[in-house]
Amino acid sequence: MFLRERPTLRAAAPIAVCVAAFLLVTLVQFGETRSILLAGSIQSSDHLDRTLLYANGTNYSLGDGVMLSMVRIPAGEFEMGSRNAGNGIIGIDEGPLHHVAITHDFEMSQFEITRAVFGRVMGWGRLDGGADKPVTGIDFDHICLFCNKLSERFGLQKCYSGSGQNVVCDFSANGFRLPTEAEWEYACRAGTTSLYCTGDDAFGKCERGRPAFLVCVGWFKNNSNGRIHSVGELAPNAFGLYDMHGNAWEMCWDFYDEHYYASSPAKDPRGPEKGTQRVVRGGCYQSNREDCRSASRGWIWPGRNGKTVGFRVVRTASK
Repeated sequence: MFLRERPTLRAAAPIAVCVAAFLLVTLVQFGETRSILLAGSIQSSDHLDRTLLYANGTNYSLGDGVMLSMVRIPAGEFEMGSRNAGNGIIGIDEGPLHHVAITHDFEMSQFEITRAVFGRVMGWGRLDGGADKPVTGIDFDHICLFCNKLSERFGLQKCYSGSGQNVVCDFSANGFRLPTEAEWEYACRAGTTSLYCTGDDAFGKCERGRPAFLVCVGWFKNNSNGRIHSVGELAPNAFGLYDMHGNAWEMCWDFYDEHYYASSPAKDPRGPEKGTQRVVRGGCYQSNREDCRSASRGWIWPGRNGKTVGFRVVRTASK
């Protein structure tokens, strides 16, 4: 596994980011438990008011009180990568900054997949180390197997076939899968263009309903006390997603290529067709703040079970 540690990032000027409070309402209809996440507006880092159209989703019951909560992310466009890529501080793999359109709504798991959820779906029983902590140390093939088993459980089409370097993803299927790197960054940013979904500053006082600093939303080297934490202990981003920064690195579908952004499609990029490593995003509880940035990229050998690497799932939303 290789999770690149970057040199210290120079502090940027403070940028005002206001994130509205979220209200989670649970409804039961036709035997299905649904969660509706009511979102207010955010002020993005370009100082333009933006209103999130919706962030409703679905709760999938796995039995014995174990629940997989999904948040619906609306289609949209964003600037992917870093403006200062290759400047000696930020790696060249984060550039060039480029415009990307996500043309479909999708659902993303509100939390990193926990040990309770993974054990329940895989039939492995209760995993040691805390049911509500992210499951880590799972290789790529077993993550794909988990996604397929989860899809089958709810009568959805499986996305994955094959194994190892020959895994194929059917993006037209309606089942669960890993996010593409573009879907992940779009969901992480949640309308912002700053270093983190909260702004450009890592440290400051956290106020309820106004998570303006990295320490308010992510567990990393400076606040984790050297341990992984249960999911959802800190504030969510403006889409209602928890732990997008820090706690556990998150596996993405894409093969890693440091030069991919130069030729990336403008719509729904899915990464290189071939490769040897897979992209991981978000940083972990051991990471420096710079590796927790929204644009920061890392990679891992897919056959390795990285001890700090977890994942979350998505599925393309029905129209």
